[in-house]
Amino acid sequence: MSIARADGGLDLTASVPAGGGAVRPTRFTVTGRAPTGTRFSVADSHNVTVTAPAGAAIDVRLTAGSWSAQAQVPAGATRSFTKPVTGPVTPTTDLARGRTTFPTSPLPAGMGEPSHAVDGNPGTSWRPGPNGRMVVDLGTSRTVAAVSLTWTSGTRRAVRVETSTDGTTYSNFSGPFSARYIAVAVPGWTTGDAEIVELSVTA
Repeated sequence: MSIARADGGLDLTASVPAGGGAVRPTRFTVTGRAPTGTRFSVADSHNVTVTAPAGAAIDVRLTAGSWSAQAQVPAGATRSFTKPVTGPVTPTTDLARGRTTFPTSPLPAGMGEPSHAVDGNPGTSWRPGPNGRMVVDLGTSRTVAAVSLTWTSGTRRAVRVETSTDGTTYSNFSGPFSARYIAVAVPGWTTGDAEIVELSVTA
């Protein structure tokens, strides 16, 4: 969260999980002078909430890449602004986001790039190909509570989700389980069937 100061600067408050840290590019830029006490709360790379102090209204411009919006907020009020989702939303609780996937090049005939299922981009998807199977490496063994799939339009084939701790021996996933590798197989897939936009893994 950022709070506007009387000198025009911002006091920034950030929370970082224990044992972790990352440097991220600027998500939103504020143009114009915000009244002292204005609060900017950034939930993720696509959502920001602006709260005006009790005694002053706000009129500033928010910018994120090519997107911008005029933030006009009455005194004491709160308004939320959302940048259209055209890429990954960060941060995320998805354990699979951006992780290494298999197979790698050369891919089996008819298969698309497996990493498209974990890049967080709604505009990309993994095409399984005939009897396609992909694996995502979570980096270390984690307690996996759920594996969710988001599809494009088209016929959705039955899938088989498997987990493994060593990348060699796999078992069907049936609930909370410790695993490092998550495999998704789509037997019977044919051209024109739905593709997987996102493979999401949560603890």
